[in-house]
Amino acid sequence: MLVQILLPILFLLTAVGVYFGLTDPVIYGGGLFSSGDSGIVDLREEKKTLTQAMEDAKALQERAAELERQAASISPDNITRLDNFLPDSVDDIQLVVDLNTIASRSGMGLGEVKLGADQTRRRSVERETGQAVPAVETVAVSFTVDGSYGQLKAMISDLAKSLRILEVKQLKFASVAEDGSETGRYKYEITVETYWLK
Repeated sequence: MLVQILLPILFLLTAVGVYFGLTDPVIYGGGLFSSGDSGIVDLREEKKTLTQAMEDAKALQERAAELERQAASISPDNITRLDNFLPDSVDDIQLVVDLNTIASRSGMGLGEVKLGADQTRRRSVERETGQAVPAVETVAVSFTVDGSYGQLKAMISDLAKSLRILEVKQLKFASVAEDGSETGRYKYEITVETYWLK
């Protein structure tokens, strides 16, 4: 009779010991007799994470290939226009030549050109990837032109249509008088800023 009572209790204790000593550590990791390896649950989570990482890597490769195809399809003329629009540096001499060309198309002559110091404008915006947006450098250029109001309007219109980003920051004018009489001509002092990526 003692055997009938003790034997089931012994089997029950053995089953509990096997579960907590062997089965539980295999499923969840850890335990008294474990070798420190991860359990089945941890391995399934790791597999899920690695599978997701592989899918993301494949999607990124496909996106990179698509972007390379798109970049290859851009014509050299458009690339040149884009470089003129927002270059990676500013050629001061070319900038003055461009301004002179714009002024001469309007029938005005460029004079008293002054280049300001470069300034950096950092934007606090970050891309979705967490990378900071590149800093934008600016340089101010002041110059004078002589002409009528109509010529000034034509020049400002040409500045707005220029491939290079030119932002008019300041415009001053004074009447040009000859022998004390009005001539309809003015001397304009214009300050513009241009931009490029740093």
